Amino acid sequence: MLAPDAGLNLTLDKLALVRCCAGTVRVPRTESFDRTFDPCDWTFPVVVKPRTGSGSRDISIVASRNDLADLPRSADLLVQEFLPGDEYSIDVFADRIGHVVAAVPRLRAKVDSGISVAGRTVRDPELERFGAAVAEVTGLAYIANVQVRRDQAGRPALLEVNPRAPDRWP
Repeated sequence: MLAPDAGLNLTLDKLALVRCCAGTVRVPRTESFDRTFDPCDWTFPVVVKPRTGSGSRDISIVASRNDLADLPRSADLLVQEFLPGDEYSIDVFADRIGHVVAAVPRLRAKVDSGISVAGRTVRDPELERFGAAVAEVTGLAYIANVQVRRDQAGRPALLEVNPRAPDRWP
């Protein structure tokens, strides 16, 4: 029960994922941290993270332009808008052709090394629609885990998608 190759490849590249989902769901402002990146019109703090990978590995919250200037530029890194709100995992189940059957949000109340170690299932139609929309636009089938965090205004925004069952169920 694996998602189609196109969906898998899309979820592995966080920049491609953000570009695919923009216009369908709220995505945080995201840019490649390559030589062309200009920090002048960014609000700090920002998040710097690998373009590929999972969990919290190599993710940094950077407090200022000066701190950002100390980091080596690389197209393998992304700069992303910092989202201060609650974080959720939305477990999405779709049939083999990608029709979403269910989307179940879980609050990630405590996270350790990218793994939720405390949380609870919540009934939130907005998050349910969000998870379903991401699964549909990315072409994922079967099980996917859509991770979101709320912005300052309380709106959910996409963090990443794991095209598999979550690491832990609460």
